[in-house]
Amino acid sequence: MTRPLPRSLNSLAFAALAILGTAASFGVTTAPARAATVAFYEAQLATPADARRTEIQNGVVWKCAGADCRGNEGQSRPEVVCGRLVRKVGPLANFSVKGEALDAEALAKCNGDKAAPLARR
Repeated sequence: MTRPLPRSLNSLAFAALAILGTAASFGVTTAPARAATVAFYEAQLATPADARRTEIQNGVVWKCAGADCRGNEGQSRPEVVCGRLVRKVGPLANFSVKGEALDAEALAKCNGDKAAPLARR
C-alpha cells in the first residue's frame, strides 16, 4: 500500500507546476511573430538560381532560393542596394522595399548598372 504525500510536499509540487505553467505561457506570448513578417528587401531574379545561396553586402544579408531573394534592412538607398545585388546575382525581374516595388525606370537603371559601381549622390 502506498502512503499519501505529506500535505506540505503536495503543496510544493502544485506550486512548482503553477510556476512552470506561468513561465511557459509567458514565453509563448512574448515570442516574436515571425510568420507574418515581410522581408525588408525582396527581389526576383530574371533567371532563377540552381542552388540556394546567401550573400552579405554592406550589412544586408540576402538569402536566395530559386528566383526569390530576401534581405534584411540596410543603411543605403534602395537603388544602391539593388545595384549591389545585381552585381552579385545578375539581372532582376523585380525589386521591392517593404512591399513597394521599384518603378520600371529605377529597376532598369539598377539592372543596367551592374558593371560599374553606383555613383554617390
